[in-house]
Amino acid sequence: MEEEDVCKRKLLGSRLLPRSCTAGHSAGRRACLDAFDRRLLVLGDVSALRLVQKSFLFELATAGAVMIGFPLTPFRQIFAICLLSLFVGTALADPPIEAVNKEHGLAIKGYDPVSYFTTGKPTLGLAQFSTTYKGATYRFVSAENRDRFIAAPEKFVPQYGGYCAYAISLNKIADIEPDKWAIVDNKLYLNNGFIAQTLWSFDKPGNIVKGDRNWPLVPKLGNP
Repeated sequence: MEEEDVCKRKLLGSRLLPRSCTAGHSAGRRACLDAFDRRLLVLGDVSALRLVQKSFLFELATAGAVMIGFPLTPFRQIFAICLLSLFVGTALADPPIEAVNKEHGLAIKGYDPVSYFTTGKPTLGLAQFSTTYKGATYRFVSAENRDRFIAAPEKFVPQYGGYCAYAISLNKIADIEPDKWAIVDNKLYLNNGFIAQTLWSFDKPGNIVKGDRNWPLVPKLGNP
């Protein structure tokens, strides 16, 4: 199965990208992207789109090779939205979900929620500075941060139970990456990755309005 995926990715790369791109040249990335756009216009295979998502756009976007320094064209914006919809659609929550997004019981993958507000960057918490809130364990970098959280937890917990803010604005559910974040009106929002963060940031107020509307309607475990 792994060999088959590798072969499919190589074939897909040859179908979508000019030779200079598939050869790994760093020059002419913008030209490569424009050629990529043109080839996508004639690509109608959903399974191929998923392979593009996994093997090209998300990998390069995460590495900063696609979008950093290059404004998104209207087509690229639409295509990115379609890709993200395919991605988060696989995680659409038809059955009830946990009210708080957690991994092995840890909220925010063990990152300190207070540090986003105090130091302005995501920081891994320590096991010795922990507390539980609404069934999830939160870790902190210090006893001081832990105490600040205990005194006013709703001030620091991420919105939408710590699920991807952009996905929630689309009425879908997706996991998060702790380093894709923003604080808006003293509230913490997390996103799934580079593309989700970028698309959400295009219209933060509008996406927050949609997220605030959608989140209460998502069925959650323990709710009637």
